[in-house]
Amino acid sequence: MHKKLGQPVAAICILAWGIGIPAIIYGLMSKDKENLDTVAVKMKFGFLYNGYKRDNYGWEIIIMYRKILCLFIGVALGSKGIIVQAFVLLILLVVFYQLNGVNRPFGTRALNEVEDASLMT
Repeated sequence: MHKKLGQPVAAICILAWGIGIPAIIYGLMSKDKENLDTVAVKMKFGFLYNGYKRDNYGWEIIIMYRKILCLFIGVALGSKGIIVQAFVLLILLVVFYQLNGVNRPFGTRALNEVEDASLMT
């Protein structure tokens, strides 16, 4: 009974909170992307894009999805063994390391280097 009820509820929660909320926030930020420097937009979304280059205002959403994927790998691949989990996670982190290296989304060199170091760690 628990699995029959738990799996659909978990799927809905993953879609709503894990995927839906960041997507909705990105959509709302995209509507205001021309006004990112105004006080009203900074009050709503500033905590998500402060520190990033103007063109990369949505990078925090990408980081959210990276964290969700890391959790998904830990949970969904748990039955496959730790070696498979580690290998898939390594591939994921290399992809995000490359994305960070190509885009250099942060406004300062130091922040980009800290992100690189955290992905390598």
